[in-house]
Amino acid sequence: MKIKLIFLLLCFLSCSIQAGGEKTVNDIATPSPVQLAWQQAELGVVFHYDLHIFDDKHYYQPRNRVTPCADINAFNPVKLDTDQWVRTAKAMGARFAILTASHETGFRLWQSDANPYSLKSVKWGDGKRDIVAEFIASCKKYGIKPGIYMGTRWNSQLGVYDFKVTERSSITQKDYNKLIEDEVEEICSRYGDLFELWFDGGAYGPKDGGPDVLSIFEKYQPNCLFYHNYQRADSRWGGSESGTVPYPCWATMPFADGWAGRSKLTHANNFHLLKVGDPDGKYWCPAMSDAPLRSHEWFWDEGDDKKVKSLSAMLNMYYSSVGRNSTLIVGLTPDNRGLMPDVDVKRCQELGKALRKIFSKELASVSGKGNSLELKLPANLSFDHIVIQEDIKYGELIRKFKVESFSEGRWTEINNGSCIGHKRIVKLAEPVIADRLRLTISESIAEPVIKNFAVYDLLNPKKDSKSSVGDSISVSFADKLKYIGIAIKDKGWHIWGSSPIIADDGKVHIFAARWSNNVSFEHGWRQYSQIAHYVADSPEGPFKFSDVALEGSGKDTWDRYSPSNPVIAKVDGKYVLVYIGNSIGVTKGFPAHPPTQRIGIATSDSPYGPWKKIGKDGLILSPSDDPKHWTYKAGNGVVNPAFLQQPDGSFFLYYKSQGSKMGLAIADKLAGPYVHQPDPVTNNKVAIEDDYAFVMDGEIRLLTTDNHGILKRGGGLLWTSEDQGYTFAPDPVAGFGLMREYISAEHWTNPKTYYGQGGKFERPQVLMINSKPAYIYMPGGTNIQGDGGTVSYIFRVCENFF
Repeated sequence: MKIKLIFLLLCFLSCSIQAGGEKTVNDIATPSPVQLAWQQAELGVVFHYDLHIFDDKHYYQPRNRVTPCADINAFNPVKLDTDQWVRTAKAMGARFAILTASHETGFRLWQSDANPYSLKSVKWGDGKRDIVAEFIASCKKYGIKPGIYMGTRWNSQLGVYDFKVTERSSITQKDYNKLIEDEVEEICSRYGDLFELWFDGGAYGPKDGGPDVLSIFEKYQPNCLFYHNYQRADSRWGGSESGTVPYPCWATMPFADGWAGRSKLTHANNFHLLKVGDPDGKYWCPAMSDAPLRSHEWFWDEGDDKKVKSLSAMLNMYYSSVGRNSTLIVGLTPDNRGLMPDVDVKRCQELGKALRKIFSKELASVSGKGNSLELKLPANLSFDHIVIQEDIKYGELIRKFKVESFSEGRWTEINNGSCIGHKRIVKLAEPVIADRLRLTISESIAEPVIKNFAVYDLLNPKKDSKSSVGDSISVSFADKLKYIGIAIKDKGWHIWGSSPIIADDGKVHIFAARWSNNVSFEHGWRQYSQIAHYVADSPEGPFKFSDVALEGSGKDTWDRYSPSNPVIAKVDGKYVLVYIGNSIGVTKGFPAHPPTQRIGIATSDSPYGPWKKIGKDGLILSPSDDPKHWTYKAGNGVVNPAFLQQPDGSFFLYYKSQGSKMGLAIADKLAGPYVHQPDPVTNNKVAIEDDYAFVMDGEIRLLTTDNHGILKRGGGLLWTSEDQGYTFAPDPVAGFGLMREYISAEHWTNPKTYYGQGGKFERPQVLMINSKPAYIYMPGGTNIQGDGGTVSYIFRVCENFF
């Protein structure tokens, strides 16, 4: 009887705990030792190498999946050195490395007894070399954990497509399955312990007509991460090849078997489940963020060194993967010599150096259990990075937290969030000086266990001008601007926008919107703006008025009123002026930003004109007429163009529209048609605008205003694209600050604010010199001299910024 009463009492207590918001230990998903080691590794690489590198053709995946390579003996990496590959990974800070032992051509990079289409059959190395063996030996030599990638889904040599044999196949499905099983046994049994075995696209299991790879793997590699097939997945793809995941990103999922066979759930809503996981999931399956070092190129192609991502892009990728509870795997591409290219090696070294500079030494740290943890800081300690880690061997327990700093007698919240998991990195917009930090967990499913609560410092260039990291990271772009003076001051006029170009005459030409300061600022830009042309002998001025390039048509056209916000460019020997206009001007009942705003283009053989509108009255872009598109019936139309010609000759037109997000339209010809891309290119949840696009280090950058404080209210943001301009990474860095951060007090003689937030810059436009940003021109609603209207300001981008 007593035993029964004790049992009932325990059941009652268990139910009471769960009803109070906490789960029992048995309800909480936790990682296996293999999964725990994989997450703790944080950063790895995958080396992509295959026969088609030697066929002198540009890698085109759809073709390579169905077209066999003509000559197996084209494979001839005369300087192949896997030590050099692995040293590169080590320098980057990678803790594990994976090799594509087989991929879409069907060629095998080891001495396979099961498959003659392998290194046994080539003249290179007398048919005796084994790249898998050499690679694993190199990993062991340099203390890197080795992994292998195997391609089963595609095999152009055997005619296998999407796991299945086809009419092109010289083999039956049964024989193909047996071949794969034999190959997996060779890899799993010959080369010692592996850290990860990666099946491209997820292998079919026996139930789905595929090979039985899982039982072979489990027999020979019990301590290895299995990624993945329709039966099992120890980790999951993070939903894109951007090397990033959104925040939050949970390590748990709602099902135990392989997610590859559940496409209806995992592919829905743009892979949402794979990207964010399920905080209530019962099964541990952490996210992988993968991306190639060369934009959109997993394999080496000759002449594509310019596609190597910039250091700032790689750091942003790190913050948006490792810093969001995901393991980052970077794709590296040995070339046809068998070596990592010099430019790739250098970037990997730079990334490793930067990460070590930031994270090698904690300034202060603490660990512990409970809902509140306080970190005492040395006096006058400055920090700009916070790292929080749960001890995930107990699971992900935290659901809501905040971080506060204590200074001058009060607590101030500096960050908050939901998911922490293995690691949450918070990169602050500005350094903080505080006496204490406090981590408060307001929601959890069990008692929180904090493995690490620490602060670090980037060595901001303001504090250490010799910092190589500070000189290289785009987080310091705002600190690299030096105020020169007023670019355009035109008596009797408001100036807005100031787009520069160095013309054929060697002079610097600026095209700016202006309107009389005798009318209200708001009415002026809506109805009375014209685009004026100013000229100087040097980028630092003085700029003098030359002529009016464009005025409102005055007719019943889309640009009847107020051509403004110009962007000047040069295309095929012609000067191109991109601008906005509207057809209703100042009309009662319409908002300050008219819904009829549109974008047009005019061209000229000379910066002095005359300007000829292209197409139908110059109009090239309106809101989409597709009711499903995000710009459909946009309340402010499409405005604020940024214009860029891609290396392939296509034209990218960025713009602001509904919700103050940035969109993209693409055309093959200057005159269009410009086709709206489906989604915004930025992920901002509060308003940004005034974008300017430029290319640096092979990456497309977007400089915008920061209207409501993504980093600093009234400042600027620098966004970096990791896919050649189609989207921009979710974490921009500081692009520019407020006026008083650059312009010293003696210059503020009689300041007057005509528009907006005092001391705020607008419409940044960049002058590129020798393919680098050299000067930025920005108007502001505040005239620091106060006489007559708004003006445009000049800033020089300090040398050696990038």
